[in-house]
Amino acid sequence: MPLNLVAKAFQEAMLPALVVLNCGDTPWGRWATDWILCRSDYCARTSIARGTQVVVFYLDDQLAGFGSLGPTPRNVHKVRPLGMIPQLGLDIRFQHYPPDSEWPDRVSTAIVLHLLALAREQRYNGVVLQVHIDNRGARKLYDRIGFVPYKDPDDKNYQLMVVKL
Repeated sequence: MPLNLVAKAFQEAMLPALVVLNCGDTPWGRWATDWILCRSDYCARTSIARGTQVVVFYLDDQLAGFGSLGPTPRNVHKVRPLGMIPQLGLDIRFQHYPPDSEWPDRVSTAIVLHLLALAREQRYNGVVLQVHIDNRGARKLYDRIGFVPYKDPDDKNYQLMVVKL
């Protein structure tokens, strides 16, 4: 990973230190922040109970963001299982960071690529995620990495995307 980005497995003991995380004031930014801080019923804790790995990322000892990877809720892909990124968040200080860098060198790219490497280790054939249709930055990032629209979403506010591994 570039920029001395360090990945650490999420632990309950980290929660007090994670309160400084702010993924932004957009609906998806607030949802990501609340998810990692377990401010709702569906959060990092409940995802871990379902087999999801949650990873917290630090850049030069500063909390940069988090990502998660787990099995799809209903594994309809018995022969070729798909992994799922249920949530990913980047602190606002590290969105588009470092400044003036190309997308392959950004913290956001490194986090997604780390999750895809975990998916390969777990022998997933691909990874799916949902992204809010108004979250242009995330959609652009996922597109550049190779995610493509998977199917017409049930919820018209979100696009389901998949990348083959």
